[in-house]
Amino acid sequence: MKMFLPTISFMITIAILLMLMTFFEFAPFGNTSFASADASIQYLDFFAYLKRLFEESASYSFTFEKGLGGNIFAVLTYYLASPLNLLILFFDQVHLHEFYNIVTILKFSLSGFTMAYYLGIRFENKIAPSIIIALSVGFALMTYNLEQARNVMWLDGVYMLPMMMLGLHYLHRNGNIIFLSITSALSIIFNWYSGFINLAFIVLFALWEGFFVYGRIRWKEIFLSVIFAVGMIAFIFIPTMSALSDGRAEIDWNRLSSRYAGNPINLLQGLSLGSVSEKKQATLFVGDLATVGLMLFFQTVRGKVLRSGLILVAFMLLMFYWQPLVFLFSLLKDVSSYWYRYSYLASFLIIYIAGIYFSSPKEHKNYFVLAIYPAVLIIMQLIHPINSWFNTTCSMLIYVILLKFYKNPVIMIPVVIVGLCHNCVEVGQHYTRSNVNDYKNYVSQQKLQISELKELDSGVFRINQTNTYNVISDRRTANYNEGLAYGYNSLASYTSSPVNAGLYFLDHIGFAKNGDNMNIVNLPIIASDSLLGVKYVLSDIPIKGLRLVPNSNVHNGKLIYVNDFAFPLAFVCSDIDLTSCTYRNNSFEYVNRIYQKLFGENVEIYQRISYEEIFSDQHNHKYKLSNVDGAVYGNILNDKWCNARVTIDDLTYLTSQWLGISVFYIPTESGEVIVNFSSEDEINTKIHPQFYALNENILSRLANAARDRQVEFVTFGDTHIKFEVDGTAGEKLFTSIPYDEGWNVVCNGDKAEPQLVANYFMGFTLQNGKNVFEMVYVLPGLKIGIVISVLSCIFLILYSRYKFCKQFR
Repeated sequence: MKMFLPTISFMITIAILLMLMTFFEFAPFGNTSFASADASIQYLDFFAYLKRLFEESASYSFTFEKGLGGNIFAVLTYYLASPLNLLILFFDQVHLHEFYNIVTILKFSLSGFTMAYYLGIRFENKIAPSIIIALSVGFALMTYNLEQARNVMWLDGVYMLPMMMLGLHYLHRNGNIIFLSITSALSIIFNWYSGFINLAFIVLFALWEGFFVYGRIRWKEIFLSVIFAVGMIAFIFIPTMSALSDGRAEIDWNRLSSRYAGNPINLLQGLSLGSVSEKKQATLFVGDLATVGLMLFFQTVRGKVLRSGLILVAFMLLMFYWQPLVFLFSLLKDVSSYWYRYSYLASFLIIYIAGIYFSSPKEHKNYFVLAIYPAVLIIMQLIHPINSWFNTTCSMLIYVILLKFYKNPVIMIPVVIVGLCHNCVEVGQHYTRSNVNDYKNYVSQQKLQISELKELDSGVFRINQTNTYNVISDRRTANYNEGLAYGYNSLASYTSSPVNAGLYFLDHIGFAKNGDNMNIVNLPIIASDSLLGVKYVLSDIPIKGLRLVPNSNVHNGKLIYVNDFAFPLAFVCSDIDLTSCTYRNNSFEYVNRIYQKLFGENVEIYQRISYEEIFSDQHNHKYKLSNVDGAVYGNILNDKWCNARVTIDDLTYLTSQWLGISVFYIPTESGEVIVNFSSEDEINTKIHPQFYALNENILSRLANAARDRQVEFVTFGDTHIKFEVDGTAGEKLFTSIPYDEGWNVVCNGDKAEPQLVANYFMGFTLQNGKNVFEMVYVLPGLKIGIVISVLSCIFLILYSRYKFCKQFR
């Protein structure tokens, strides 16, 4: 019988979702998908990489398909570790939207399953079965789940939370820590972000529940549960933190303060159906039956139980409005989007308090509880409208009906389901996209183009492109993970585990750093591309300096262009000490200095172009370039973002704003060019235009010199590289392979210590004669993590056995 109600809750949730998905034509029934926002921008490409990983054509540790190359493990553990992702084995890449939708509804339904399982055991079958089903289905279809369907990896924490809470119940009852330790470890393994949020909540809730409910706080057992859980996941946690140490692992201590922010009364509005989360406005709708139970609890209980409930509600409010708790549940980071990623914790608390009431319902005076909640909604809607009057009225009506008939399952369950369906429709319209067919067409064409390119050239090189999936107006895009999705060495990357050194290097050579996660890499910059070994560009526009590949086929509007100036990924040069190449807000001069240093010549790859400012006001600046030819680039620096755009004939680039570029390409068909820099905001600071022409003759000569001294790759893979090169003692070898502590390098059988070049790449000093290098990547922290995890499992077993023997001694 323990599994009956959870199974019913699971099946009802599945049935509701399938019905709605069929009606609103979600894939596989139509063109709509839960994969919106970052799911469309990032996660589908990550899932494509996971598919390739299972097919043994991708690496779990390091890959050159992520940016210029980098540790991929943190991407896997953050985005892709859910066991439900194994279903991807049954889907082709063109059907990733169908996969995503199915995984999403399974996680919704598992949330209902685990909540029903928890309520039945925690309240010892004192809650009516119909109410358990209604509460658990409400948890499955709560607004948090609907909002975060676009961040499907966080939903593992939702369905694991009731299981962890059940483990805490066992701990309080008999001191058994096994269930809590294991479920906590599994939650962190499935998604370490939501797993650690759950663990922080469990510890604080354990103190409250131990003191107010069980009359005893089991400090030792709580501490050991946390230690064992963290120890068992060390094989994931240590390598992940090692990967993040070069990027976003730092704690944002500047966000910690004791201040309060927002209006707590807004949380009551967030209990109504149809409301959505915004900054300082968390939405906690988990079904109107839970709201009924919450209100009845505070109307009917008295004494210690009431005081304990008030403390729990106060804690729930502080989670959203007191900065120390906001900071804690944001995992010590500054969160600037997807507000209140942990709000499902408060939704759980609402059901928990409602469960206390429904486990021993008391008589109540309906008129008071009938009036208070609707009155607050009406007043707040007049003062601070965050929802439609239609949704507010529906929520009040359902609330009143449930208040009267919650003991009658024949009336109660249909009313609950109607309310949840209404909420699904109202909230879902904000967080879904109808682009499944477009995605399928793009995937088919992109796979075909990459396949054609690899048939054309089987060498070692990187690929850049001007156009990706999900391109917004004015050529903006954030889809920078297509290298991972389609299996080619790229420059672009957009993940939550970037390498800061790589972000800054790309920024310095002309690819604007955008936030903490990506560079804007959607236009080729030939001198920069060439240095990094970009041999091919998939472009929807012709670019001077690039040669169209004969008989190239159009796919997604793009043709294949070859960069005849592309450098090998490793070559012998004059020097690799680039510490004197200081970036001074001029990407063109910075690239010039790199080339000068590498080749020991006072060359100028980029040559400054004179210009004339022909118009200027607070919103517009026009520049005239005369007698220009070849590949010409510009960069108009401004001290702060001003939402600007650069227009050259019919070509427009966004700059000085989100997803805006820095260095831009200037077509030069007429020999005279007008560059118009226009800003939506007033330009209150001085702007600094930079215009340079690429000297193709010099670049070609240096590229040929590099090819004459290039290495011969015997093997080139993500985690194993072997190459040979002839050298003279003291000569330098430059590689555009990113420096990473995971690389173990030997030269002629002896360990070789790489030199950090430009704060990002690896270089080496050569020996006389033939130098045979072999590089093997070993995931940092994996071995020690496995040892700690194994030992933690052993100690947990031994401790549990000790407790068992002690109990029956």
